[in-house]
Amino acid sequence: MKLKLIISFFLLLCMNVKSQYSVAIDPNYSAGLGQNLAFTNVLYAAAPQGSTYFYGNYSGNTHFYLRRYLPTGALDTSFGNNGTSDSVLPFNGPIVANDQSFYLANTRTVAKYNVNGALDTSFGTGGYFNFTYTGTISNMYINDDLSLMVWKDNVLTKLTVNGQLDSGFTEMPAYSYEVTNSGIIVKSSATGSAYKKYNGNGVQDMTFGTGGIANITEGKIRVNKNTGEIFAYSSNYPVKITKYTANGVLDTSFGNTGTLMYSFPVNPSVYNEVQTIAGIEFDSNNNVYAYGGSSNGVDSFYKTAFIVRFTSNGIADTSFNNGSSLFYRQGPRITEMKILNDSTYLCFNTWRVGYMNNISLGATQYVRRLGFLSTNEVSPAYKNLVYPNPVKDNINISLSSDEKLEYADLFDMSGKLLRKILSVKSDVSGLETGTYILKIKTNKKEYQMKLIKE
Repeated sequence: MKLKLIISFFLLLCMNVKSQYSVAIDPNYSAGLGQNLAFTNVLYAAAPQGSTYFYGNYSGNTHFYLRRYLPTGALDTSFGNNGTSDSVLPFNGPIVANDQSFYLANTRTVAKYNVNGALDTSFGTGGYFNFTYTGTISNMYINDDLSLMVWKDNVLTKLTVNGQLDSGFTEMPAYSYEVTNSGIIVKSSATGSAYKKYNGNGVQDMTFGTGGIANITEGKIRVNKNTGEIFAYSSNYPVKITKYTANGVLDTSFGNTGTLMYSFPVNPSVYNEVQTIAGIEFDSNNNVYAYGGSSNGVDSFYKTAFIVRFTSNGIADTSFNNGSSLFYRQGPRITEMKILNDSTYLCFNTWRVGYMNNISLGATQYVRRLGFLSTNEVSPAYKNLVYPNPVKDNINISLSSDEKLEYADLFDMSGKLLRKILSVKSDVSGLETGTYILKIKTNKKEYQMKLIKE
């Protein structure tokens, strides 16, 4: 009986090791933008099913164009002229998209287009809506009923699906805003920390906070659209997130009396740059994701990207990535993240900021799956890539004559990044005896294998 229990324990242990989830770059996503989409200025948008748009100008603001990419990451050649259009509204305002259409804005004009790039003439007048008063449109948001929120000169207004001012909506002053299923949260002044909540018709909810006002001092806010809960954060590191209920009251059950704090594991050789938080997002289970990275340096080699996940109660979720709540890599910094489903993360990122302020921007898709860092044996195709293996002192990475090592990441079996290797020969004598995962990145491809330290 005792022997059966021992065998059962080890079987369960092995199953647990092999069933860990890991986060990695989606190998099936085409990095269609590469590092060559250079603009003087650039804006981007993602549709719920993963199509992306890049809208920018170049050559001293004298030219502009819009590109559409499929959910696979490949250029949509059915859009415009072989994937690119320069016949849309000239670049001078935001872009927003859903799976059926997209909207562009230029100063005080809004235009609606079909996904093939054709103007939707059923919207407004011939496809356009023009505000009669001066000012500049800064932001737009497509509601679930396909009406359009328009943020212009710190005033929030609403257009109907047909492109007319919504006469049933009361405009409101807003210095930032978030739309939820239960209402609209706005910052009501340029200074201070007062936030108000309105219903879908623009009527203030006086039960929100105290007398209709919630004082949220932490900086920026992001609202969980499904629950209406408010999460306040700043761009500064370490990660600090404070949660308020949908009624604007501090939720003391979250984190430590309402606030969670998170710092990267102490490892200055890995986390060697200052990390900044670009934003937070939520999945269908109300898990909280913070994302961002470092932006020091011109080239992507000096940038980093991270995603860290917390439970809805504000606890670091160690089931996220091989026993860790953190995913971290050297590469382009994440500037915005869309969760397409609970295991696919579409990230916009900056690859390069040139000395002349040119920007190369693109998208990277990460996926969370079982077994990216599994305990499987080394693939026979890679058995001569790293030697000796098992190793006592030094490892050597043997590449073909046309390959060049960019870097190799060494992980422990929990998925924690231990070291970044930058040369084909590396001293690993300081490692403890055990099993590790080595991920090698060259100018041609990526490899992943198990490394055994004796």
